[in-house]
Amino acid sequence: MTKVEIPAHAGKLVAAVASIGYDPEVALCDLMDNCVDAGAKTIRVQLEEQFNDEEGTTDTVGRYIIVDDGSGMDEQGLKNAFTLGSERDYPAGSLGKFGLGLKSAGLSLGNKLALVSKQSDTKLCCAVLEVSDIQQYGKYRIDLGDPPDHYLAIWETLAPNPDHGTLLIIEEPTDSQPAFQAFTTYFRRHVSNIYHLFLSPGAGGDTASQPIAIEVNGTPLSGIDPLFLEEARANGSIGNPEDWDGRDVRLLLDDTPLSLGAGADAIITATHLIHPPSFAPVGGQKEMRERYQIDVDPYTRLPRHGFFVYRNRRIIVMAERFWGLVSSQTSAWAFRGRLMMDEGADAVVALDVKKRHIKLSKAARSNLKGLIANYHSKSVDAWKNAGAREAEWKKERKDAAANESIVNTPVSDLDYTPGTEVSSTAEIEARRQRQQEIGLATLASLQDERVTKESITQRAQEKDRVIPVSGMKGNAMWLPYAAVDLGAAETMMNTQHTWVAEVLAAAQDDPRITIILYQMLTILARAELEVRSTTWRDVKADQVEKVLDRFRRKASTFGEDLAESLGAELQKISGSDVGD
Repeated sequence: MTKVEIPAHAGKLVAAVASIGYDPEVALCDLMDNCVDAGAKTIRVQLEEQFNDEEGTTDTVGRYIIVDDGSGMDEQGLKNAFTLGSERDYPAGSLGKFGLGLKSAGLSLGNKLALVSKQSDTKLCCAVLEVSDIQQYGKYRIDLGDPPDHYLAIWETLAPNPDHGTLLIIEEPTDSQPAFQAFTTYFRRHVSNIYHLFLSPGAGGDTASQPIAIEVNGTPLSGIDPLFLEEARANGSIGNPEDWDGRDVRLLLDDTPLSLGAGADAIITATHLIHPPSFAPVGGQKEMRERYQIDVDPYTRLPRHGFFVYRNRRIIVMAERFWGLVSSQTSAWAFRGRLMMDEGADAVVALDVKKRHIKLSKAARSNLKGLIANYHSKSVDAWKNAGAREAEWKKERKDAAANESIVNTPVSDLDYTPGTEVSSTAEIEARRQRQQEIGLATLASLQDERVTKESITQRAQEKDRVIPVSGMKGNAMWLPYAAVDLGAAETMMNTQHTWVAEVLAAAQDDPRITIILYQMLTILARAELEVRSTTWRDVKADQVEKVLDRFRRKASTFGEDLAESLGAELQKISGSDVGD
């Protein structure tokens, strides 16, 4: 057998390298890793806007610039940087691994890469790779020499230290570039997460390291720890989930060794973040969601809870749930785990080229599950308990608001008799007597043993004008009640009636619905009470009773028939707009 060298098609090879599948933020961070490995103390990222005049299109990112004050490169260093799969020994703690980052990440963003670099004892030099040139001539090659004036101007404007460092310019953007404004905002937050241990002095226990300054379009970034570990440690463990009020970060598990197998280890830490709805009574729910990055990411629409995997202090995987080890349900949104490892674990966790995805062995996953399962369950229980308390508070608040909308009107007063002349003492006393009889009849019709005359009186004293009860004879939607001693007109609302139950369910997400329901039932019950307690010269009392009883029964029956369509329509209208 004879070994035969097979020539590679340079153009197709470069296209394949560029098509590995980077998201823009991942590609940029991969490129920034080179700055960190070069010992940079300052990294500046500039995203330049490309204006699109076509109607209906959004302005996108048109050029990417990354510049640092690291050790820099000479001409040979620039050649090595553009070599595909360059051979090099990565020192301990390095963020690099495969020698493809500049080419794969850079070419995923643009078809022209320019490197301008300088070491302290060398001249400024430049290397440019153009995909169009490679495709035209079929050769993988770069232009190497002095930087042209337009690149030199960028170096002089942005370089943190003109004596040494590297400037990367990515031009001729590939298709499907991100929207400029939205991506710039998102990228700032993304970088603040990914490099938070590099942005904060002494973070992660590395007291010897000095923080790195990172700027995006001139804005200095501060580290954002997705676990908010400093707060969690200050607040202590979560303890009993039933006692947590939902408004502070708690510690679940502090730095604990985890065996990954094959002699590789990681350090596991876990925290429990806040329950944003619990801030509703004091305001600031939206602010808390944004500050602690609860629920899905507003830019990517991806979940933000689960494990954050670090390699050499840099986050490489965000919000990893490890095939169901962390629940995808809302009740797990407060759970944050941290898995910290170094390059010694690369082979064990099967790190991919983008350094973004890992796979745990069955043994490692089993070890992780055994270590974290109870803490994950505690986090879920704490969220659910906080949610139950917040739901009860919302119910009380809605009830109070709805009752207040009635109690401050003449309708709630038994002496309010619109369109009826009640002036003599005898007429007033007869009306009062009739109201008491109506109240007793209503009490006899209630099937909720918890509701008594005494409990209704107490609710009336508390200014409640609509009182929910579980069950009425004939499944009536409402019944009138007169708290005569207090002069208050009350409405009994049957929560077991299907139509009422559907409205109350919808009202969980929109308190205004509660006000409408309470006022509607008050109108019906108050009108019934007024007609039944008034002496009419042209209609006998027993006839009034029969007609109103039949009317109430018919209305309740129609309500049952409409309940199914009501629930479906309310869900259709509000389902996509409702938050947790």
